[in-house]
Amino acid sequence: MAHIFISYKHEDQQIVAKIAKFFEQLGLEVFWDHRLQSGEGWDTRIEQELEGAQCVVLAWTALSRESRWVRNEGRRALERNVLVPALMEDIRLPLEFADVQCENLIGWNGEISHQGWMRLVERVSNMLGRHDIGVAAKLIANPNIDTFQRLINLPIVNEPSTKHQQTETADEGAPRTPLVDPPAPTIGDEDMTIRGFTYETLAEHLKDVGYRVELRTLDSGAQAIIVKVSGSTVVATLYPKSSETKTSVQFYVSYPKSERYSAEKLNLFNKNYRFAKVYEDNDGDPCMEMDWNVNGMSEDAFKYYLDMFEANLAAFKADVL
Repeated sequence: MAHIFISYKHEDQQIVAKIAKFFEQLGLEVFWDHRLQSGEGWDTRIEQELEGAQCVVLAWTALSRESRWVRNEGRRALERNVLVPALMEDIRLPLEFADVQCENLIGWNGEISHQGWMRLVERVSNMLGRHDIGVAAKLIANPNIDTFQRLINLPIVNEPSTKHQQTETADEGAPRTPLVDPPAPTIGDEDMTIRGFTYETLAEHLKDVGYRVELRTLDSGAQAIIVKVSGSTVVATLYPKSSETKTSVQFYVSYPKSERYSAEKLNLFNKNYRFAKVYEDNDGDPCMEMDWNVNGMSEDAFKYYLDMFEANLAAFKADVL
């Protein structure tokens, strides 16, 4: 079943297609009935998807207001407490829906930074318990995040990486993002754009936003930053190793297996969350990593990435460990 069911009038398909596209870019499965195959039981499939969806987005327009099907779908979603309505046109809502908070998308034409759209995404992410989605939407809306826009259109890669050793070793064979050497300066210029980090400047940057960090030389001789995030010990590593100033940051954390852990939960996490990668390390323990290219990133966007890591870490601990 899809994460999101979109209820709408067929004549409004053009604007609804933009809603569906953006939610799919955020890694969510969306059902809207234009995808029904010829010969498929139309009403049966609609009912199944409506009952199985974790969230129902209802697009209110003058046409959908008069649709018996849309009202019925909205009524069922309201009964299940999964309704998130969006006001697409300046209309008077049906009386039974008048008291339901409705996000204002009047005049919206697909702008990803539109306040009404961002509020809609936030409500959907809260309903799904997927706070990484809200953070991802802010990143996409940030004009300085060209690298992230490319990232979200890539397929998910679940191949295991080489073992990191969490707090005492930093493996030279650890996964890395191939990058060219970055330009100077290390951090920013007048517009506060990040061009890259050294371990020292990254440590200071993390301290400035409130993290407890320790710059450490590990037994292997490699450098790493130990970061305390939500009670967990996270290893921050910089790439490429051949350059003094690094443009790629990797956060990595691993945990011993618990009684409730299973490989199926690990695979399900990779299916549902596309902004972090989880796998079993060489010892068979579950671990999670996130990588991002910071060259050209604004400082606000870097903070969004840190928020996204925390959101994924919380989900990893709740859903997998």
